[in-house]
Amino acid sequence: MRRAALEAAQAAVKANVRRHRRSGWLLAVTLLSLLPLPVILSQPANAADEPYVPPQLEPWVEWVLHKHPNLKCPRGFANGQLERCVWVSKLDVNVAATANFTMNVRVFAEGDVLLPGNTRQWPQAVRANGAAAQVLGKQQPKLRLPIGEHTITGQLEWQRRPVNIQVPAQFGLLSLTIDGKPIARPTVRNNQLVLGSAKTEPTKATRDSLTADVYRLLRDDYPMRLLTTVELDVGGRARLVSLGQALLGGFTVTRFDSSQPARLDANGNLLVQVTPGNHRITIEARATDNPLTFTTNAVTDNWPRQEIWGFVPQRDLRLVNLSGAPAIDLNEANVPFESAEAQGYLMEPGKVLQLEVAQRGNPNPPPNQYQLNRELWLSFS
Repeated sequence: MRRAALEAAQAAVKANVRRHRRSGWLLAVTLLSLLPLPVILSQPANAADEPYVPPQLEPWVEWVLHKHPNLKCPRGFANGQLERCVWVSKLDVNVAATANFTMNVRVFAEGDVLLPGNTRQWPQAVRANGAAAQVLGKQQPKLRLPIGEHTITGQLEWQRRPVNIQVPAQFGLLSLTIDGKPIARPTVRNNQLVLGSAKTEPTKATRDSLTADVYRLLRDDYPMRLLTTVELDVGGRARLVSLGQALLGGFTVTRFDSSQPARLDANGNLLVQVTPGNHRITIEARATDNPLTFTTNAVTDNWPRQEIWGFVPQRDLRLVNLSGAPAIDLNEANVPFESAEAQGYLMEPGKVLQLEVAQRGNPNPPPNQYQLNRELWLSFS
């Protein structure tokens, strides 16, 4: 069956080549026919949209995906071979006579989702999206779930409260409550969530404070690249806060670094589990289109009323004029990025930074340069 399917797909491509042998895109079709079918369907692996599939190969898409179910799993930015097909965005644990847990999970390819607990504290009354679920596994309890977003609930029972309970190795935000008191800074060691020695919230009232500074560096590449840096000064309790729209519309994330547990929601708003101190979050993104206008939104009171922007032109690609926001000197702003080539702007909610293309390409390109290196060997024989 697989051999017949592959031969049929290759025959369709060859027939297409014969019909368009004299057309301008013969080379593209010929190169396409040289690629293995899984490679054709998986490129580009990191694109936000579905990859293009020639009409002649569309009947075989389901067959290929059945053999390669992990094609839609996100890849690690440092290691493209590392697949992350299950992501636990939030884990809530409420400990009293028993431990009740809630997990928010996104599954990119049907697979196993690890649950809290082990052979001594096996999860009971487990439900996935409100329906009873069967717990699998021998040493580590798990559920097998299809592609999609799921909410998992369950309970761990014991005769005597343990010092710690086992939790999955990877998760985003963690919330722990013991006997009705929230734990400010839950401790996890070797996949063990500490219960006995964890400290609860202090009884003395503390004043919560949060100051955020936002810096953005926009590079006029193709596609455009945007580096967003959020610097936080936090005081008071450890808590979960919603900051604001860190990811602008029309951009998709390529890298996310944070010293605190954090995530972006579907609208690009940044949620952070903060602790007292100074913290930095950096988000690298690329444009999915060719935007010419940019705006900012202060979704919450935690977001600053002003953002400092830097714009790096790419004069080899095009010449642009910017308007709509007051210009500033980045050398006076103490920005966290290299500002030698950047033009500075002060952005406020409601302001629109407009890019007007004056000319495409560089009207005065640098002269061609030719460099020749030679190594001479002399013979005196």
